[in-house]
Amino acid sequence: MFLRFRKYFYKNYNMDIKKSNNKFFDFFIMNGSNKTYVKIFNRKSPFILTFNSKTHIEVKIGKLRGNNFKIKRKTIYNIFELENYDKAFIFDKKPFKVLSYKNESELEDISLYKEHRGISFYTSLNELIKRENNE
Repeated sequence: MFLRFRKYFYKNYNMDIKKSNNKFFDFFIMNGSNKTYVKIFNRKSPFILTFNSKTHIEVKIGKLRGNNFKIKRKTIYNIFELENYDKAFIFDKKPFKVLSYKNESELEDISLYKEHRGISFYTSLNELIKRENNE
């Protein structure tokens, strides 16, 4: 499946993609000397994405009950080794919330942001491809 996707991507957009060695990101796009790591969130269940620091991201998966979010599972990912590369998140379905810690006790809702801490947010792969072709 990934091989067909890779060939299609190279043929139509002249960009090379490869699977990521990092367990959080799905793949990365090579466009000339620019390397962009991509994570696609295509979850059916609601989730909350939290930026704990510049190098740690927490994904909470759960259920909605009225205005409350009941957490079923949460995982913290370390993205320190990718600090020098571009990063992009693609949301198929809008997350329940995207949060960021300002300090140890203050949380900020950044659901409406297009970029945060060097990570760009997109709603589709085509939106990311347009940006990559413009650079």
